[in-house]
Amino acid sequence: MISALNIAKNGKQWLPTLLPFALIAAPAVIEALYISRYAVDVPFWDEWVFVPLLQTSRQSGNWLLHLWAPLNEHRMVFPRLLFLVLSSISGWNVIVEMYFSLFLACLLLLGLGLIYKEVCHGSLWGFVPIAWLVFSLGQYENILYGMQMAFYLNVLAMLWTFYFLSVRPRRMIGWAMLSGIVASFSLNSGLLVWPVGLLYLIIVQVGKRQLATWGLVGLLVIVAYYTGYDFPPNHSSPLLVLSQPIVATAFLIANVGSPLGGTNLGFSLVMGAYLMALLLLFAYKKLPILRHGIWRQDPSAVLVNLVLMSVLSSIAITIGRVGLGFEAALSSRYTTITSMGIIGIYMLFAQDHLSGFKLDGRLHCASVILCTLFPVIVIGLIMANAHGIDLGAKIYETRLRMKYVLQTFDIQSDDALKTLYLPGSVRGRAPYLQQEKLSVFREPVGTLLPPSYEEGMPVGDILPHHAVVQAFRCPVPTLKDISVLLATYNRHNTSSFQISLIDNNTILVQQSFLAAEIKDNSWLHLMLPTPVENCAGQDLVLRIKSRDASPGNAITIWTYPRYYDGKLLKPADPSFSDRVIGLELNTRGVLGW
Repeated sequence: MISALNIAKNGKQWLPTLLPFALIAAPAVIEALYISRYAVDVPFWDEWVFVPLLQTSRQSGNWLLHLWAPLNEHRMVFPRLLFLVLSSISGWNVIVEMYFSLFLACLLLLGLGLIYKEVCHGSLWGFVPIAWLVFSLGQYENILYGMQMAFYLNVLAMLWTFYFLSVRPRRMIGWAMLSGIVASFSLNSGLLVWPVGLLYLIIVQVGKRQLATWGLVGLLVIVAYYTGYDFPPNHSSPLLVLSQPIVATAFLIANVGSPLGGTNLGFSLVMGAYLMALLLLFAYKKLPILRHGIWRQDPSAVLVNLVLMSVLSSIAITIGRVGLGFEAALSSRYTTITSMGIIGIYMLFAQDHLSGFKLDGRLHCASVILCTLFPVIVIGLIMANAHGIDLGAKIYETRLRMKYVLQTFDIQSDDALKTLYLPGSVRGRAPYLQQEKLSVFREPVGTLLPPSYEEGMPVGDILPHHAVVQAFRCPVPTLKDISVLLATYNRHNTSSFQISLIDNNTILVQQSFLAAEIKDNSWLHLMLPTPVENCAGQDLVLRIKSRDASPGNAITIWTYPRYYDGKLLKPADPSFSDRVIGLELNTRGVLGW
């Protein structure tokens, strides 16, 4: 009995420590589960630019040119180096890159933890919101897109640059410059570390040698970056900021608040305005520090640099993207960068809360602000994570379709290939991946899915004398289930119909249905009683017929441009000669049914 009481007592003593640790670790675990559920191993859009780099590096070609080549506004030297290492280990499995982004986010949290400990001296409970901001699912685009590890590497390098400068600028300036180079050659926003760092070094009055060294290295990095650089022609003109100042200001404010806005423009504007008001208040409070030249003694300097970096990045995003509309301001890809500004603001007021930030000698202003900022962050994160989960499911289904398209690229139309990247580039680069068994070609086709639904055409009423017969070659090693996309013309039909899957006159599955039970434009799923092993390459026939349907009282089925190896035998209509019925294979448990 006594021992049980002692265990209970010790448990109560450990609970205040274990619980915040668990809450800090929880978002990282949730992100890992998010990746395992929604990640699909298929290269998407700009990732196709890396294929020539991969090919030349494996063939001992001049891969350094591909390493240095700009992509949009960026010279992604270090992300590309990581790409080469990870692809050599995984056979270019982009999911490995997503998990590596998670690893970089963990290092980012570690750096923020060191800063929080040195600057805020607060409890673990105060660090919980920071962890949830770092691993927010609101940055779903970066989480589920392998090449976006560049954003995590960029932010991580910027954070450590300012950390090294703030700890011992005279002794750690070499490490700070190294981190600054990594940040600069990950994303172009990393170039901002040089002017921000220079301003900080001037304020803290380091030696002339350190100041000159920092300025010279920064200048060399910027010159090297823009030597032979071509500005992307398809992006908006910076002059729009001058010609539309109100729109540009709203764009900037929305971008600052977007990590807590859940892609809602109004809410992002409110959040952004609130955060920028807090910044102005803090600047007013800290101006005496700058006037008296004692910033070097203020531990919040690293946070000021972090916030300034985030705000300047938002300004750069505004200049480069304002012409693309407010959707660009709310893009989840920028959340990784703009979240650092929110974290910096939170820690600035957390620090002043502990040190007694007063405006009038009586009211603890920082405490009041912190009490309002905390619920704002919580509400914003709930919205962002809910939106991230919703988008994750949609991205998963879309990428699955892309994976099938790439695995069967040689029979796909240009319209299908353009979901991946430029059709010409895909056709030119996919054969190399197939030959080397890289990316999706490391494994056989597992599912069959239509690339899209934009070009659907119904076959007409399925009547006793108007059956649908689809012959196709099985693309999957083991066939477990089939699905067909039916339509009812949005009417109540009282007829019945039968679906049969046949292999050499052997019926694999046959089932009858009532048309009244079918929803318009819905998938009808059939499980095979016994999975068909060694199915790949076998010729199968799917037949859909009705004995009691009549014109106006029948279902139909959608057809699409041929996206699998098959031929529509009935109806024998020339208009369907290059079309196949909407068919899915092995999607049970994959797409949620």
